[in-house]
This record gives sequence, C-alpha cells and structure tokens, in this order.
Amino acid sequence: MTWVLLGFFITFFFFFVVPVFFDPSRAMQFKPYVLVVSPIGYDFRAIVSFSSTWIHTGVLVPIVYPAFTLIFFAPFTFLGDEAGYKLIVIIILLCYILITWVLPQRILKLKGMSAFAMLIFITGLPSYGLQFELERGQWNVIAMTFCLLAIYIFHDHPKRRWLAYLLFTISVQLKLFPAIFVFALIEDASDWRNNLKRIVGLGVLNVLLLFILGVAPVINTVNYMIQGEAAHVGRPFNLSISSFVLQLLSLRSLPHSVLFYGCRPIPGCLNS
Repeated sequence: MTWVLLGFFITFFFFFVVPVFFDPSRAMQFKPYVLVVSPIGYDFRAIVSFSSTWIHTGVLVPIVYPAFTLIFFAPFTFLGDEAGYKLIVIIILLCYILITWVLPQRILKLKGMSAFAMLIFITGLPSYGLQFELERGQWNVIAMTFCLLAIYIFHDHPKRRWLAYLLFTISVQLKLFPAIFVFALIEDASDWRNNLKRIVGLGVLNVLLLFILGVAPVINTVNYMIQGEAAHVGRPFNLSISSFVLQLLSLRSLPHSVLFYGCRPIPGCLNS
C-alpha cells in the first residue's frame, strides 16, 4: 500500500501539479472548473505583499483575515514570488497528506488505512476544494493541520498540552473556523470544571490575539463577514459547495432549471 500510494503521489505531483500550477505563464493550465486569477496564487501573493508592507513601512493594509496572518507569512517576504508560491503549494500538499492520512490514523489509533479513508485521500487530490486552494495559495488546509496536530498532541501527549494549545491558537488565528474544534480538546466529559476553564481560557486568548496589531484589522474582518459575503451572493467566489455549483452553472456544465437527483430530473429545484 505504501508503494502504491508513493507511486501515485509522485506521478500526481510531477505530471499534474508541476505542469498545472508551476507553468512559467503564471496561470493555471487547466480547464477552468475553478475560478482562476492571473497571476496564479493571488491570495498568497496578496497576503505576502501586505505582510511586506507592514514590515517595511509599519502600515497595516486592510485585510479580511485575522492580523496574525501578516506575522505568519512574514518569512515568505524573504523569498521571490515564484519560489514562495511553489513552497506554499508543496506545504499545502504535505498538510493534505497529514490531515487525510497520517493524523486520522494517529488520533483514532488505527493500524492501517481503511478503504473509506483511502477513497477520501485519493478523490480529494483532484477535488474542486483542493484545486481552488492550490490555485489561490490559500491556507485552510494549513490551518486544519495545526488544529488536528493540537488535538493529537492533547490526547496522546498530555505533558505537552501547552504545545497543543499553541498549535490550536495558531490555527484559529489563521482561519477563524477551527475554533469550533475546541470541544475536541476535552478529555473527560464529566470534568466540566476543568473543561470550562480550558474552553474559556482558549476563547479569551484567541479574542485578545485578534487585536495583536490593533483594532482596525478586527473591524475590517468583522465588516467583511457582515457585508462582504452578501456582496458575492449568486456568483462563485470561494471554495464552498455553493460556489462550486455556481461555477459549474456559469460554465453551462449543468442545466440552470434542472437538478438531477440520481437519474431523475426534478424541474425547478434550483429556482426554488
């Protein structure tokens, strides 16, 4: 199984990732079933540029992400655009392997990889979500890797729980959504007092860290969450399922007035 997966992944990397994402044209070389922006890696290049501006001038460019992302991506400012983007793609793929293969086995203490886990691992590589992540140079997969590492360390290495809290905090500061996994950091459900202290403590810590670079970045993030999402209603703009369907509809890959359920068309479902 190891050799099969190794052979598959090497082939996938050199015959798909390299020609599709590392093309000298700096554009995704593939049928645009995901939203494409030229140059490729738009989100990654933008956050690194904003981080560079903050480092060299002290000016905080308005961003829609937690301010910690400027600090996290600061090391990439020492690399060129192309080298930085290639590195982030490789990091994303390595993190994908960790969260779909390595860490689940460690957390669940499985001796081997189940057929279902194998299905998720293989089909996820060419999926819309991961392709969009790579095309944009996003960091959702990286944030989830920090989160799952925190859960694994918390339960399997109790003496290093401080590291679990640190990794969990980093994941939340990169992308706010990992905060919902705080309940996975519960060892004994009956020990409600310590569980409450842990959850409240992590909550307070993460709220305070949102203001690590001042109030303005927090206001920008909140305003985007309230107003920015509404501005994109009805058109694809991210890696969600709804955006994927809207993208297919925009390419006329699916009929606008028919939703296919199995082999039977149900007229008018999309309109309703």
